[in-house]
Amino acid sequence: MAPATRYRSSTSLPALQAHALHARSALKNAAKKRKRTLEEEENAEAARQEMEWQSSQARNSALDRDELDEILDDPDADEGDEDEDIDHLVLGHTNTQKRGRRIEEQEHDRDQEREEQEQSDCPQNDVLPVKEARRSVKRLKSNFEASSPAILTSKLPRARLSTSRSHPAPTLPRSAAAVTPIPSTPPRSSHQHSTKPRMSDQTPTSRAVVKTANSIFRVYVATDNGFPTEDEIAAHSRASFKRACKELKRTEILGRFEEDPAYAAIQAKIVATRPSQIRGELKSKVQSAVVGHYELHGLSKSKLEARIAGLLHEHAYVFRNPDKREGFFRHPIFTDIFGAQWLRKRGEAAGEYAAAFNPVPLPTLALIATAIECALRDYVKGYKEIRRGVNEFSGDSYRGSYDSHLCTLRRQEQKHPQLILKLRQEIFQVAYDSIGDFEELEETTDYLGEFDLEADMML
Repeated sequence: MAPATRYRSSTSLPALQAHALHARSALKNAAKKRKRTLEEEENAEAARQEMEWQSSQARNSALDRDELDEILDDPDADEGDEDEDIDHLVLGHTNTQKRGRRIEEQEHDRDQEREEQEQSDCPQNDVLPVKEARRSVKRLKSNFEASSPAILTSKLPRARLSTSRSHPAPTLPRSAAAVTPIPSTPPRSSHQHSTKPRMSDQTPTSRAVVKTANSIFRVYVATDNGFPTEDEIAAHSRASFKRACKELKRTEILGRFEEDPAYAAIQAKIVATRPSQIRGELKSKVQSAVVGHYELHGLSKSKLEARIAGLLHEHAYVFRNPDKREGFFRHPIFTDIFGAQWLRKRGEAAGEYAAAFNPVPLPTLALIATAIECALRDYVKGYKEIRRGVNEFSGDSYRGSYDSHLCTLRRQEQKHPQLILKLRQEIFQVAYDSIGDFEELEETTDYLGEFDLEADMML
C-alpha cells in the first residue's frame, strides 16, 4: 500500500496524462516510420525480383535454333530443366519466408531498444501508463498484421428504392430503335404481354370499324349459318371488316387492311370470335327460359328425367303442345327468345339490320331450337348439370341438330310456303309487340311527375 500512496502523491494526474499522450504520439510516429521502411524494402525486393525475371527471360530467348530443334526432337530433354525450375521456385519461396522472419526479428530488436530508451527518459512513476499504451498499440498492430483480406462494405444505410409506380421505359439501342416499327395502335400496359387481340387496344377509328364488322358478322351467324366452320369464319370475318369499312367510308382503313397482313390478321381475329359469342348469349337466355316454359321446376329426379326424355324425343319441344305434337314451331319460347336476343338492348333486329330479321329467317329459328335442345340436355340426368367442357353449345356437338332443324323447316317451306311465311311473320310481330310495350312502359314512367326543375335549380 505504501508505493501506491507515494505514486499518487508524487505526481499529479495532468502530468501523467501528458506523459501518456507523449508516449502514444511517439509510438504512432515509430509505427509509421516502420511501415514506410517495410514498404521501401518490399518495393526494393519486388524490383529486384522483376529484374531477375527479365534477365531470365532474356536468357531463355537467347537460345539458338539448334537448341530449340533439339528440344522439339526430344520431348524428355527439358524435364531436368523443369525440375530445376521447380526447385528454384521452392527455394525462392523459402528464402522469402526467411527474409520475412529476419525483418520481423530486426523490428522486434528495434522495439526493445526504443522501449529501453523511453524508460530511461521517462520518470519511474510514468512507466505504467506508457507500458499500457504500448501494449494497446501492439495489440492493434498484431491484429492488423494478422488479418486476412476481406471485402469492405459500406456502413451507410442502403439506398431507398423509389416508391413511385411509374418507372422510366428502358432505352433501346440505336440499331433496335431504328428497325422497330412504331405501332399505330399501342397496346395498354395491362395487356402488353397478352397475345389475344382486344377491342380496347384499337384506335378509336379502328374500334368503330371493328364494332360495325362485329354486328355484320353476328347478323350472318344468326340469319345464315349458326355453326360456321373454321374456313368460313376466316373468310366471313375478313369480308365483314371490308364491308364495315365501305359502310363507314373508311377507305384508309380498308387500304391498310388490304396492304398490311399483320393488321388484317389482328382485326379478323377479333371479328372471328362472334359465332361463339352469340351462341353463348343465346344459350344463357334459353337456360333461364326452359324451366318455366316446359314446367321443369319442382319435379323429382325420376319425373324430371322422364320429362326431358319426352321433350327430346323427335324434337317434341318445338311444338306448342309437346305431348300431342301440335303447333309446329309455335311454342311461346321462340318469340320470347327471339325478342330477348335480337330486339332488346340495341339488338341487331332493332337497328339498321332489322330488314334481315323480318320475317324471322329459318336459320334463326333453327338456331333457337338447337339452343333449346342444348339447355334441356343439362337436365338429362334428373338434375341440372352445368360444368365446363360438358354439353357445350358448339359446332362439334350440335351442328347435326342444327342442320336437322334447318332441313325440316326448308322442306316444309317448299311444301307450304305461305304457311311458313305466316309463321315467320307472326313470330317477329309478337316479339316486336311485346318488346314495344315494354319499352313504352319504361319511357312513360316518370317519378318526378309535375316537379318544377327550373324553380328547383334557382334555389
